[in-house]
Amino acid sequence: MQLTKLRAAPVRQAEVPPCAPAGQRDGGTASQLIRGVGQTVAKSIMARIAGLALLSIAFTAVCGYRPCGGPPTRLLGSLVSQATPEQAKSTLRPGQWVVEREEPGPTDGRPPFAFKTVDVGEIVDLGHRGRLRLVFYNGRLASALFTPDDASAYFAQVQGLEGAAMLPGGIVSLGSATRVTRLGLSSEGPVIEWYDACLRADQDAWIARYA
Repeated sequence: MQLTKLRAAPVRQAEVPPCAPAGQRDGGTASQLIRGVGQTVAKSIMARIAGLALLSIAFTAVCGYRPCGGPPTRLLGSLVSQATPEQAKSTLRPGQWVVEREEPGPTDGRPPFAFKTVDVGEIVDLGHRGRLRLVFYNGRLASALFTPDDASAYFAQVQGLEGAAMLPGGIVSLGSATRVTRLGLSSEGPVIEWYDACLRADQDAWIARYA
């Protein structure tokens, strides 16, 4: 089937949490969640907390934390967001499945905030070969980190997919909650992230409310 360590990427604007009015802003915290394969998810989240400090003041005064209730959305290749690790593994049938990072989240009564990053080795998507890592949030697939052989050409192909629209911040929307963005450099080259905007807003809302 065709399907088709990171340095810190520039901090972008936070995506509006689920309870915010529609149409305000879209995307922008992908690189802040998983800054690098060589860093823990917890360290990356600290960077996002700093960027969301002002948002937290206004957000918590208006609404509380609400987990993402949106439907699954397409990701890279045949992957679909919100899949369990078992479902994603069954879809990909990868040559390897190596858990690189696992952060269980708080145990003090706050809602779950757990992450797992899995290296599935090399795949091919849109004719480009590269390494793929999957990030699971509370047991659901939230994003796919792909390091293609030619990031510029690959990202151009993503922009040419049916239904693609460019959003502020260099983020590509592919309809529904599918977003694709270009992160910073890794030892393997630039990284392209496919992510579920609903789950991303869920994460930002959790940080704003509980961090």
